[in-house]
Amino acid sequence: MSLLAYNSLPCPDGRFELGELIGTGVCSKVYKALDTDNHGRTVAVKIQRYEKDMITYINEEYRVLRDFANHPNLPQFYGVYRKQRDDVDEIWFILEYCEAGSIIDIIRSLQSINKRVNEDHIAFILRETAKAVLHLHENNIIHRDIRGSNI
Repeated sequence: MSLLAYNSLPCPDGRFELGELIGTGVCSKVYKALDTDNHGRTVAVKIQRYEKDMITYINEEYRVLRDFANHPNLPQFYGVYRKQRDDVDEIWFILEYCEAGSIIDIIRSLQSINKRVNEDHIAFILRETAKAVLHLHENNIIHRDIRGSNI
């Protein structure tokens, strides 16, 4: 049984203006985008091919985003869309855009001006990350990819 009513998802055309590529993974790419239906709000759009062998994983990601992204230390989930063109079928997850970037981005920015993250900042980052992970674990969710570029 499919959790995600894929065939009835709205098309993102005309709503989201994709901008720069801000991340890539094995199965997806993430873009900075403007949500033209929401006063030009900046969002992150995670795009991945919708393939039959990935349906279980896509459904699970959708369920986790829909049901558990309400924690203050996790990006907000705004919705899911389907884009069809030629022989490519895509699913678009719309998420909160984290303007400062990832922790890796922040550390690199500081290094570029010969500054370092101090221990208090590291402790804060670890504590807040642990809160988010605890929220997921309390709901029987394992993240599987906790690393600096995902924080």
